[in-house]
Amino acid sequence: DDAFWREHQNHVRTPDWLSVQVVFYQVPEHKIPFNPMMRQAYADGAEYLVRINDDSEFVTSGWVSKAVAKLASYSPPNVGMVGPDCHEGNREI
Repeated sequence: DDAFWREHQNHVRTPDWLSVQVVFYQVPEHKIPFNPMMRQAYADGAEYLVRINDDSEFVTSGWVSKAVAKLASYSPPNVGMVGPDCHEGNREI
C-alpha cells in the first residue's frame, strides 16, 4: 500500500511511445522485490531492464542508446551490466 502512488497515480504522464505498467508485490517489510520484478519484466518481453534509485538524475542525453551499445559490444553480446559513474557518496561500491 503506497501512499505516494495513491496520491499521484492519476497524474502520471508518459510519451505515447512509452508503455508503463505498474504492479505491486507483497513483500516482507523493508525488502524490495527485485527478483519478482525482473522475472515479470522478462515475461512481459522486456529487452532491457533499467534499475535506478529514487534519487537518480539523468543528465546525459541518449544514455539508453549508449548503454545498449555498450551491452551489445560485450562478448557474448547483451550479457552483463552497465551503469553510471558515481561522483559522490560511497565511490568504492
